[in-house]
Amino acid sequence: MRLLLLAAAVSCGLSLNAVEPRSTAAVAGVPSAAERLEWWREARFGLFIHWGPVSLKGTEIGWSRGGERRGYKSRGEQIPVEVYDNLYKQFNPTNFNANAWVAIARAAGMKYLVFTSRHHDGFSEFDTQADDYKITSPDSPFRRDVVRELAEACHRAGLRFGLYYSQPNWHHPDAFTDRHTNYLAYLKTQVRELLSNYGPIDIFWFDGLGKTAADYDGEALSLMIRKLQPRILINNRDGCQGILGKMFGNRIILVIELQGNNPLIHDLIQSNFGIGQNQIAQGHNPQQVFLFVSHIDIINHIDISRFPAKCFHGLANRNVRTET
Repeated sequence: MRLLLLAAAVSCGLSLNAVEPRSTAAVAGVPSAAERLEWWREARFGLFIHWGPVSLKGTEIGWSRGGERRGYKSRGEQIPVEVYDNLYKQFNPTNFNANAWVAIARAAGMKYLVFTSRHHDGFSEFDTQADDYKITSPDSPFRRDVVRELAEACHRAGLRFGLYYSQPNWHHPDAFTDRHTNYLAYLKTQVRELLSNYGPIDIFWFDGLGKTAADYDGEALSLMIRKLQPRILINNRDGCQGILGKMFGNRIILVIELQGNNPLIHDLIQSNFGIGQNQIAQGHNPQQVFLFVSHIDIINHIDISRFPAKCFHGLANRNVRTET
């Protein structure tokens, strides 16, 4: 029997020297960076979930979609686009129980939960009004707002709740075309919906894949988010890290696949740390890495991004920025 285990080790003692940028100061009622960070620095341990129709295939969300990735000069090949984009018509997880997921997280000692509202594949796990490619579509047999159910379950249980949101959308016909301004309007509509319709949101986790702030109007997005949710934490993948604030912390996610008693390194993604995935591929001893991480007792971030696939994929906790 194959057992899957994720271990995370972070926060190697670096301090935050927060500087409030002018754009944040312009938003009335925004607490200081230190105040916003207080709960996060104490939380240490949380759950990050990628989950959606692609779970039917057991492949990686977004990246396994075939077809053109407009704006990124690449193509996907794993699942034909006409198959991937119609998986939601078969996705009917009637046993989904947000309260049970939250109870498991709390029982494990987790202090927050981050869920994928929309990934690069463009499929929304919430009842957006921006388009019909969503979990509540009439074409979906499930037709339940997963974000709402998880948000409400977290709020009831006192678990901090955050949202992952991908600026890239390889399904949208206007992104990175001569109609890109239409896409930016769509993107802002969705972000406003997420920050207006689901109660307090503690974290907003962008995933801009290296694009600049201008590509997705990152400054305007961050300011809108801060106005809607003044206490929120925003990570640094909106392209604004060189404009709106300082980063902090060393973050490591080690994903371990256990076969019997033999740990196999599946993925190691890190920030400002000496051992990288390529070094493992070039012969670094996985057992030494496993033993090193197992002896670090500060645990922070677990990402389930292929659930219920054969293996999990680690997503680095990349220096949450609160200075937006």
